[in-house]
This record gives sequence, C-alpha cells and structure tokens, in this order.
Amino acid sequence: MKYCLLSEICKISTTKDNRQYAHAWDYCTLTKGIIYLTAWAIVCCLVVGIAEPQIRQHSIVPTLLPFILTAYFWETVGKTLYGMQENVFHYTSYQALLGIIQKNEIIFHGSRHDCMNDPNDCMFARNIVLPAILANLEHSKFTEKEKEVIESFPYVVSFSEKEDDKFMWEHYGSQVCLVLSSDEIKRECDTSREHLGIWGKCRYAENDDVPKIFSKIFNTKPQSDKIVDNVMEACSFIKRKAFQIEKEWRLVANDYNTFYLQPDGKCVDAEIPDKNTKFKSDIKGYIMPYKEFRIAPSALKGIIVNEDNPSDFFRIKHHIELLLIKNGFTSDIKIKQTNKYPF
Repeated sequence: MKYCLLSEICKISTTKDNRQYAHAWDYCTLTKGIIYLTAWAIVCCLVVGIAEPQIRQHSIVPTLLPFILTAYFWETVGKTLYGMQENVFHYTSYQALLGIIQKNEIIFHGSRHDCMNDPNDCMFARNIVLPAILANLEHSKFTEKEKEVIESFPYVVSFSEKEDDKFMWEHYGSQVCLVLSSDEIKRECDTSREHLGIWGKCRYAENDDVPKIFSKIFNTKPQSDKIVDNVMEACSFIKRKAFQIEKEWRLVANDYNTFYLQPDGKCVDAEIPDKNTKFKSDIKGYIMPYKEFRIAPSALKGIIVNEDNPSDFFRIKHHIELLLIKNGFTSDIKIKQTNKYPF
C-alpha cells in the first residue's frame, strides 16, 4: 500500500516550473463524460427522429429539441459528474444566525478539528496517508524543502448538498438552513486578498479506499513548496463512508506548527494561531478556538425556517428580514418555511 500511494503522488511533475501548479486530469471522469455524451447524442437523435413527423409543421422545434435535451442533461447529470454544485446548505441555530449575519458580510465560525462533533473527523485519512508518505519520502525525488514536515491544524465550516432535508434537521437539531451559492464561495476563496481557505466537496471512503481517493484529490490541487501541507489539506476532505448521507462540502483553513520567538528570546516549535483565529466558550463552557471565514453577502440566496406553525413562521420570517435589512443585505433573499416538519 505504501509503495502504491507514493507512486500515485509522484505522478505530479517534478520540474521547477510545473511542480508548484501541477494538475493531473482525471481520465476516469473524462471517459465517463465521453460515454455519457455519446449515449445522450444517440438518445437526442432517436427522440428527434420519432418526434419530427408529428411536429414538422413547427419547423423550429426539431432544431431546438437537441439543445433543450442537452441543457437538461447538463443540469441533471453533467454538473453531478463534474463535481459542480449550484447551491449548498448550512444548517444552524437562531443564535448562530445572529453571529453569521453581520454588517455587509457573512461570517462563519470554523471549528478547530478537535472541537467538531467528531474530534477525529479530520484525522481519519491523515492517520492512514501521512505515515506511508513519510516512510517513503527518503526514496523520492522531492527536495529537502518539500520533505519538511509541518503539522497543520484544520478549522472547518460544514455545508451540505441536501436542501431542507429531514435527516439534517433532526441530526443537528437546527432551526434555520442558509442557502448559499457554491460558485460565490469558491470565488471568494480564489480572489480574497486574505486567504479565505480551501473550498471543496468531501469524498467518502472505507480504510482501504483512502489512498486512491487521496491521490485523486492531491493530484488535482495546486502544489505548494511543502508536500506535507498539501497532504494535510487533501486529507481534510476525506471522511468515513458511514457519513456519506450528509453529502458535505467544506471551507477549510489551517494553523501550523512553526518557529515562535518568545518574549524571553527563546525560539520554540509550536502551533501558532494566525490573526483570524479567535476563542470562545462552547455550551459546556470549554475554551474553543475557531476561525472567522468572511464571505460577501451576495452569496446568501435564501433561508429556510424549521417551523411548522404558520403564524409563528411569519413572525420569525419578518424578524429575519429585519435582521437582514439592518445589516445591508438585499431584499431579494427568499425566506421560506420547511416542508419537512421533522419535530
């Protein structure tokens, strides 16, 4: 397993110019795409061939039909195939909503990995992948700088592909669900002056599948000078298969172990929180480190309220509208009542 894992990683170009921004195309996805498109083209031809005699008098319809069917194919199959997601959903409480909706911005609190519901969540893939890599690095072509091991500590904000979902409402005991644009979150990550974090879809695996899934994620991300940094980032998006029902997307940022000069002049190797790392107490009163992830208000597209009583819903809806107006959000954000009534 160790040799196979390292051989996958070594597929990344090691030339000076390409090493930093190397990308590996997923040929499996490309092949599936070609097969799906070919099959879809055949279906379009058959449908048009069958329908044309009946609709020949409307000459424009046979011409437009393949394009309509292709658009439908892209919306239903293509976006899923290529890992695209229009909206994502963040389930949370009224109390947390007051902290998220701020003046002209959205602020999420990303929990440190050991403060999450499952403290071992981000360590699942790391504990399988990292020992194998470190054991083989001495035999690789990576430079000494790339081999430098720096421990990282992920901070995570979780989202889901599942809209107004009964399981998500019940499992997290949420009161509201924020509807957010996945594209706008990604754009914030790509263009933010201050590095917002890494945006991506979680992959789910059993222990034996982790190296293969890790290699796919690792080889398609831009590479930094330190290979272990990239390893830790990729591992943050791999979860146990038992959690795949959540269909999770994540915002991830890291603190690192690095050198720190103490007031007494002594240099120590320690975890150094950056300026976005803050502290609060959790419901048990324990100290909890977190990071602030700041996103433009345009990313918020709607809010779903978990309330089955119509009169209570309209009261809550109006109060949320007031909260949004006071903080400079546009009036076109849709606030609707859940259809699930889980409680």
